[in-house]
Amino acid sequence: MEEDKYYTVKEITELLGVTRSTIDRYVKKGKLTRYKFGARTLFKANEIYSLIKTQKN
Repeated sequence: MEEDKYYTVKEITELLGVTRSTIDRYVKKGKLTRYKFGARTLFKANEIYSLIKTQKN
């Protein structure tokens, strides 16, 4: 089974070209799910890719 890939907030802001507050809005609207691992906040790569696809359409 393939292991899930996760991105940090910093990686997502660079990948999508958005600000941290935009990421927070995506979470609040349910477009992204925030995963906490200890003190780290991460996001699943497949959810990021899905978001990118829906933003293009």
